[in-house]
Amino acid sequence: TSPRFSPDGTKIVFNDRGGAGVPDGDIFLMNADGTGVTLLANVAADDFGPAWAPDGKRIAFAAGANSESAQIYVINVDGTGLQQLTATGTNGGPDWSPDGSKIVFNSDRDSNFEIYVMNGDGSTQSRLTNNTATDYAPVWSPDGSKIAFVSLRDGNPEIYVMNADGSAQS
Repeated sequence: TSPRFSPDGTKIVFNDRGGAGVPDGDIFLMNADGTGVTLLANVAADDFGPAWAPDGKRIAFAAGANSESAQIYVINVDGTGLQQLTATGTNGGPDWSPDGSKIVFNSDRDSNFEIYVMNGDGSTQSRLTNNTATDYAPVWSPDGSKIAFVSLRDGNPEIYVMNADGSAQS
């Protein structure tokens, strides 16, 4: 599930949610033609939601004992350099900024799911949304100036857009 082409289109990263010979969800990498499938990451029982860095050298993803305890990780595409970026709450939905310097994600660390942003190395984590509704699935605009996300503010899932600093949410 969750296939994502590499920026140059030659590879696909995806997560597998178990099956024959695979007890849990792991992150895999393969050539765009489906050959050369390799295990990239097996951090926890559920590894999911991979996202390529724009330079094609790193992948961010969420992993946890279950989807209710997930943290954000990054790994180099050669399988080295695994780094945990978050440590509190349940986190998911990572997406790299177009320049590769930041990662936007959702987290419930402050009691309900809000949108957060951090540097690509996990430093300077800050909340962008702050309301009583669930906010999730953030993605950057191609120019990096805006972030779109899903919110349940009106009782139904609706798409909202805000500036990259969290201002002008609508």
